[in-house]
Amino acid sequence: MLVWLSATCIAQTKTKCLPKAYIFGFAESFNDSTLYITEIQEIDSVWVNSKNSFLVNRSEYAYQLRDYLAAKGETHRTCTVVYRTDRKKAEKKYNKMKAKSLKRLSYNIIYVKESDFRFRAIKP
Repeated sequence: MLVWLSATCIAQTKTKCLPKAYIFGFAESFNDSTLYITEIQEIDSVWVNSKNSFLVNRSEYAYQLRDYLAAKGETHRTCTVVYRTDRKKAEKKYNKMKAKSLKRLSYNIIYVKESDFRFRAIKP
């Protein structure tokens, strides 16, 4: 019984490594109207769930952005990351999210350059 349960758990959490992916992040706070947007970055060796292609440790990528902003004095930011395996699809999603943000005229948008902040690949 224990062997079967272990095998089932392992089968449900299979991951695969993609040679590269494109990732970007958004960070905002409910206390002010500043929105931080990173550039689209290429990352080598990204791990995804083989069942649904969900980015493994996605929250840790968001924590990288949150920690970077906290070090710059911008605390309590809600961060999210988006990834795509195709550069054009990443750019399409990036532009769509940016356009949606620009419609809110009250946002002060700050673009984070890749030279200032870089996502690091995370292994499961």
